[in-house]
Amino acid sequence: MKKIIRISVVVALATFCFFTNKTEADTFDEFRYKEVEGGIEIIDGPDEGDIVIPDTIDSKPVVSIGDTAFYVARITGVTIPESVTTLERGSFKYCKELKYVKFKGSGIKTLGEESFEDCESLSSINLPTSITTIEPRIFVNCKSLPYMDLSHLTINTIGDSMFYNCREMSTLKLPNTVTVIPEDFCVGCEKLTTIVLGNKTTIIEEGAFSFNDSLKTFNFPETLISIGKDAFYNCGSLTTISLPDSLKEIGDGAFSETGLKTVYCSYNSYAYKYFKDKDVKIITGNKKIDTTNNNRKTKKYGGKRRLNHKKLNITLGFAKKLKLYNAKGKVKWKSSNKNIATVSKKGIIKAKKTGKVTIIGKNNGKNYKCKVKVYANKVNLPTNCSMDSRIGVSIYATSIEKYYNDYIVTYVVNNSSGYRLRNLDAVDCILLDSGNRFYQSKKVSFRYVPRTFKVKYKGLRKIDLRHASLNISSASYFKVYYYNN
Repeated sequence: MKKIIRISVVVALATFCFFTNKTEADTFDEFRYKEVEGGIEIIDGPDEGDIVIPDTIDSKPVVSIGDTAFYVARITGVTIPESVTTLERGSFKYCKELKYVKFKGSGIKTLGEESFEDCESLSSINLPTSITTIEPRIFVNCKSLPYMDLSHLTINTIGDSMFYNCREMSTLKLPNTVTVIPEDFCVGCEKLTTIVLGNKTTIIEEGAFSFNDSLKTFNFPETLISIGKDAFYNCGSLTTISLPDSLKEIGDGAFSETGLKTVYCSYNSYAYKYFKDKDVKIITGNKKIDTTNNNRKTKKYGGKRRLNHKKLNITLGFAKKLKLYNAKGKVKWKSSNKNIATVSKKGIIKAKKTGKVTIIGKNNGKNYKCKVKVYANKVNLPTNCSMDSRIGVSIYATSIEKYYNDYIVTYVVNNSSGYRLRNLDAVDCILLDSGNRFYQSKKVSFRYVPRTFKVKYKGLRKIDLRHASLNISSASYFKVYYYNN
């Protein structure tokens, strides 16, 4: 007889435990439930179709939907009564066929962590004004949400990674009461064109709006004090921003890899001082200061002519820009080997082939040289993606290849537990850049776990794999079922 053991693991917990398949609970219709303070908590229910949560059971109000109550269920819609005040962690997580959520009345107060994470078909949800708490990762990978308006809510805080990889979302409006936009709040929403912040926003944290390729303009509220590191990193279409006088801090790389061309701000403000030496046009009231001209005089480097880089490493297929500070007249650029890298009239170096090359800028009869090394666009492998060493299971990537606009990664499952793996559920395979910013994530589940498997990261534009990494999310919730030989 085969001995079956069920192990539930939450990565980063100090311990894991063994338990039986069913929690002791009562049943009403198709719903399993238990009594909690104030009423009834639903802990399981129908596995498919449209469902309606009952408002009472045994004359007691249904007040909450429990942890992972409908996890991986094939439900297509859910109606939640006014009696329910709380959705616990992962209550509808990974319900891939869930299309709509309807809250009746104004009873709901708390949306627990990961409540609707990986509900890929979710396109409609109403959020009542009664909501007071929104925890992290609520709508991660909800790829069908077209629009989200939170402006009617009166919440003071919102959880991080709330709209991570919501690809179809075009518009996002936030409440006036929210003062801090948390880390990785809205990342990888490739169709997002409009973001409206509340008029009391003071802080935008690290990576909050990174990798939103369609975002073209952004207006910041007059209350803004700080923009965090990588806040708008890789928003390639972002060309115009307006910054308030209240701004006191801009983090490293906040606007890196964007198409930023125009900045509106007050003369001599923090924003003006920050951008005045960068390749943008600064517009201040009736004054227009063009800082994109290489001929602009500056006291940088004590007035001496100097390149902004003497050495550069560039990934194949990417570009970087050289500037000659304090130049007199025009700068003539040339490459010692155009097969490896070319350089434009504006000093933009484009990597063509792996190898070494020297870029030369000639000004006023003198040459200024930058040594450039072009590297292949590939990730260093293998990349270990350990799940939990205590149970002897790990996953690591062994190869990555490009196929048109997709990237295909081969992963290996390393099992030293002494048991054969039967089920592996919802493991989050993430492709990251050098700053641990998001490229794309994919969930994988197996009934019979293979030794190797492939994951396709679809529709990615050009990415720098040399600075990328592949990982299993430390926040992943997964279950492993073992059986021995």
